[in-house]
Amino acid sequence: MGSVWGSFSEEDVSIEEEVTLASICYSEEGSMASLTNDFYQDADGHLDELADYDIAYIVKARFME
Repeated sequence: MGSVWGSFSEEDVSIEEEVTLASICYSEEGSMASLTNDFYQDADGHLDELADYDIAYIVKARFME
């Protein structure tokens, strides 16, 4: 089983909406590739990237006052 992890790498992040912070993905095939930066900027619009993995943990946050 292969695994990859990644995190959002942009310096300026808008915290007015939900933010995707990190991911841990596992694949039975042992393939190694991480999610794209586009995924971290718009996870809902890039859900197809998760199809390459058998298990994926996505860490998101929503900041409130």
